[in-house]
Amino acid sequence: MQQVEISLHSPFTSKTVSESQNRSLLLQFLLAEILSAVGAINRDEPQEKIFSEPVLLFPFAWSRSIGSLNKIEEHAKLLSFAFPKQEENALSFIHSVLQLEEKISGEDLLTKEEMTNEFRKLYIQLDPFLLSCCKSETLLLFLLLNREKIDALASPENLSSLIARMLPKGIESLATIICREYKNRGFTALCEEIDEILGEHV
Repeated sequence: MQQVEISLHSPFTSKTVSESQNRSLLLQFLLAEILSAVGAINRDEPQEKIFSEPVLLFPFAWSRSIGSLNKIEEHAKLLSFAFPKQEENALSFIHSVLQLEEKISGEDLLTKEEMTNEFRKLYIQLDPFLLSCCKSETLLLFLLLNREKIDALASPENLSSLIARMLPKGIESLATIICREYKNRGFTALCEEIDEILGEHV
């Protein structure tokens, strides 16, 4: 009997996630949850917003609030399918996620600084995957739109360095690349808005 894949949060399967745009979106989902978790930590929100105990009665507990780290785990399990040439990095990332879940579930409470540092490590571990999607206009735009949050989590130099490595012709070529790719997909009308966004964030 064929095993059925059950995903609570990811729109992808192990078969569909390897498509170019889906690989990029998977990374954006992971980044969004990392930033969401850090935001919850900074706002002193309940731990359930960051990590909640696994749902044991699926699908009956579908309405239960799920923490960002739970979602990160689900997305992380697809990394090796999305990036088969980076299986070792994918396994290392999921291992770090599971270790963090154990730490949060443990008796010794982590401080805000310790929690933030753990999510910072997860962000840094995504670096090789981000570089693999250097031609994704949606990922580049996502990174720019979240620049302040990423700078606060990592360092002001981190994102600039990442984008510089993603773009061989330098950050000056960013607007051209993003607009060109959106035009190729038929979203020409968005270019003016994109130029305004880039003007604010580059």
